[in-house]
Amino acid sequence: MSLATIGRKHYVSQTALEAVLKEVAACPDVADSASRRGIKRARDSALDVETPHGQLVTNIMVPVQTKGKSPAGGEEIQIVPTELPMLNIMAFLWHLCNSMPGLAAFFQRQLAKYPSTAGSPWRMALYNDEISPGNQLKSSNTRKLQAWYLSFIEFDAEGRCQENLWFTLCLARSSLVSRIQGGLSGLTHLLISSESFLNLQSGCLLNMPSGDRVMFFSKLHTVVADESALKFLYDFKGSSGNLVCPLCANITSRTHGDLAAHDHSGELQDISCIDTNSFVRRTDSQIFKSQSILASREPVLSKKDFALLESSMGLNYNPYGVLAHRSMPLVKCLQWDWMHVYVVSGLFHLEAGLLLPLLHEQGATFQVIQNFISECKWPHNLKNRRTEILHLFDKRSKPSDFKASASQCLTLYPLIRIFLLNHPLPVVDDGLRRCIRSFMKLCMVLDLLLAGNRGENMSADDLETAILAHCRCFLQAYGPEQTIPKFHYSLHLPGMAREKPLISCFTHERKHRQAKQFADNQKNPGKWFEAALFKDVLGRVLMDLSEHSGFMQPHLKSPKSVTGGLLLWHLVQTFGLQVAAESATVAQIAPGETCEKGDMVLLKSGAVAEVWLFCRVQTGELLALLNVLEAQGKNLFRFKQDGAQFMPVAEIKRPCLFKSMSADSMLLVRRRSPTPPRRRRSPSPRRRSPSPPRRRSPSPPARRSPRPEPDPAPAKEETPLAPDGDGNEEITTSVIAGIPRSSGEQTYRAEVNVPRENGSGPLGKRGLTAIRGPNRIDRAKAEADVRTLVEAFKRGGPAEVRKQQKELNRSWVN
Repeated sequence: MSLATIGRKHYVSQTALEAVLKEVAACPDVADSASRRGIKRARDSALDVETPHGQLVTNIMVPVQTKGKSPAGGEEIQIVPTELPMLNIMAFLWHLCNSMPGLAAFFQRQLAKYPSTAGSPWRMALYNDEISPGNQLKSSNTRKLQAWYLSFIEFDAEGRCQENLWFTLCLARSSLVSRIQGGLSGLTHLLISSESFLNLQSGCLLNMPSGDRVMFFSKLHTVVADESALKFLYDFKGSSGNLVCPLCANITSRTHGDLAAHDHSGELQDISCIDTNSFVRRTDSQIFKSQSILASREPVLSKKDFALLESSMGLNYNPYGVLAHRSMPLVKCLQWDWMHVYVVSGLFHLEAGLLLPLLHEQGATFQVIQNFISECKWPHNLKNRRTEILHLFDKRSKPSDFKASASQCLTLYPLIRIFLLNHPLPVVDDGLRRCIRSFMKLCMVLDLLLAGNRGENMSADDLETAILAHCRCFLQAYGPEQTIPKFHYSLHLPGMAREKPLISCFTHERKHRQAKQFADNQKNPGKWFEAALFKDVLGRVLMDLSEHSGFMQPHLKSPKSVTGGLLLWHLVQTFGLQVAAESATVAQIAPGETCEKGDMVLLKSGAVAEVWLFCRVQTGELLALLNVLEAQGKNLFRFKQDGAQFMPVAEIKRPCLFKSMSADSMLLVRRRSPTPPRRRRSPSPRRRSPSPPRRRSPSPPARRSPRPEPDPAPAKEETPLAPDGDGNEEITTSVIAGIPRSSGEQTYRAEVNVPRENGSGPLGKRGLTAIRGPNRIDRAKAEADVRTLVEAFKRGGPAEVRKQQKELNRSWVN
């Protein structure tokens, strides 16, 4: 046997084979026990950890229904107690904190931020979903799994975006779950009522590597999943019942006819209702009472009448479920997953499927959109998605058959938005204008949801305003008949955001790969399946968590020592003597997000910059060498010759897509900030101070060092001109405030507003385009620039003005 034959008889991918051979070379003792049994024994030994709270894996007994023979000889349903493995949460947390310093440091940091007490326990979040290993098209896939993951709200977005910080509570085959008394809801009740789960409410003593001992309390608070999983967890009807929403007692589905139109009381509403004040909110006590009513009527009603009663109440009767046992309150715990509401067969797909055919009729075909996207330059962390995004607009696809995954939708929507804002359409009637406006409002909602998902401040009131605006525009554009249940579910998101952070399922969908990679290779699952799979997944998680030394901190990728050259000279001039500086062209700036030399990044200040380099100085601070661009308005930015400066990597908000417009300008594709732009319009620098804001006064703003006091910002006085002599094309001119110099000295710029070159914009308006000259210290020179630009317009219209603008920028000295 040779190296060329290894991995050929039994297929192993080249990457996996390389990794395995390196591990074997590093640990040659494994060759002595290279058998399946030896591997299994080694795995079980690694998980056989004794803690004060027991072992890491415990078992619960579940009642499984099987067909058997009755004493009379006929068939009857028999209950067979069956063991299922589940995570011993208390033992698992004790083991993590006691033996993994990186995770313990993160845990202690969050405990200092959010103390855990008996009166204020940490809030536990539970997630459920079905995983489909193997052949997705197989008619009977016996390896389908139900997975339960749990984490804590207090981990914040930094922790909740980490796959390994969603702990696998239980894994069970769907075929087995369907035979358990109560089904998915019954098994969920058994899990959350287990001793290991409930004891966290009474407290768990954790030992930290530092020697500290912490009493930790936690309680189930949030249940998040897609609509299908929540439907089976809580036994509500969903869109198949009269009441489509489990949280509302008067929102009806169209599946059973227009019930609202036949309601003489006026209380019933259909899913197109956007007046949240007209929603009749259910309470947990009402839902528990409804389940009790079903329990009392089930023995006395016929099967048909009882099914009608269930449909009218919007609930399914399940005497073994969480509602019957009152173990998991629906109103208190349920949270819609905004990812499934919007970008998994959700409102984005609905809107795109309605809008794209209309754009196609106006010449904005799939090919035109694809060409626009192909001209954009992608940041380092999105380059692998470029090809798949372009494939969405293949010629074979019909505009009405738009399909995309959740991650593709979130990458695509800002591209379509910038396309609509910059691509003129030949004819835009009122109907198309309303459709485009509805899409723009949808993009604003996604901007806010993504900002909250990254841990940025997202106001629930702002989210409510954005969602209501989108729903209102959607109804105006397409009418109520196009609404789907998720249209109504979206209106509940702001209320949920007021109580708890909105959790999306992106992390969980990635985490499913841990179970799939083991389940894919187990062809004939039997009774052993759950125990073997759970141990494999748990062992992989413990191995990954043990490798975290500095938990989730920004860091350089493949750093090199800075031993000389221009970079070291600049570092010494800026920060002093540097004997251990490192540099790299790629850095991880946030969990799951990398940035590379040449990327365009949006800064937290709102500015845009080009990345030149990353470095870590002697003090350990991670810096980026950035070239800050000059804003030109309408997402256009110009490269500057003197914009390079060192900034902390923490100032980078995120990388952005962009499109080069000329040799020195580019169009940025970005998501809007959740903070309204008008709050940032001030010539004075933002200052962080714990004192109340008292800066709105006639006096000039205070500065950190004594610098020349700038002149007051010039008022924008617009002067209309009709350069062609007959008043057909009127322009306006003004001198506006420029970007202050580093010394704080005020500058001035010429501004000429000329008619848009390409006719009407995407919303059918002629509009004006603002063309600005360079920053000038002397106001008289800015006024001279105005006259120069006006003369250029007289000679050749807007095109000549832009040509003159480039000449002014090239010759700019002061």
